[in-house]
Amino acid sequence: MKNQVLTMAQWQTRVADVFSVIVHSRMYSADAFEYTEKHIYTELRRRTKTRAAYPAYIQGYVQGLIDAQRASIFRNHLEFCFLLDGVLYTTSHADTGKPKSRDKDGADFLNAPSAHYWMGTDKQYTGPKYPAADANKCEGQA
Repeated sequence: MKNQVLTMAQWQTRVADVFSVIVHSRMYSADAFEYTEKHIYTELRRRTKTRAAYPAYIQGYVQGLIDAQRASIFRNHLEFCFLLDGVLYTTSHADTGKPKSRDKDGADFLNAPSAHYWMGTDKQYTGPKYPAADANKCEGQA
């Protein structure tokens, strides 16, 4: 397929497939980035001898598909949680089975570690790739 280019319909399918794998395997954000880089961006940035294999409008179209899928993940599959005394408290209004942060005093959460978690699990989406290395700290926290 090195000399062929994907059609818009093929790009839709590829992006949907990539993000389906990300959601179903509940990847960490770093792994999801690497996966999209390998399965989407490598092909999208491919060049022929003299020019890019895909014109700017196709690149923009594919980026829009990716942005929509990422927004869908945050909207439908992730929840923001705080870890307090070994219990995850969610900020979600949906019933996800976790205690609600609104049931506790807000001051309790000021220094509590926090991150996005896959709904219905205690697996982080953001934060350390391997929590045992740096227990419950999120990226950017001191």
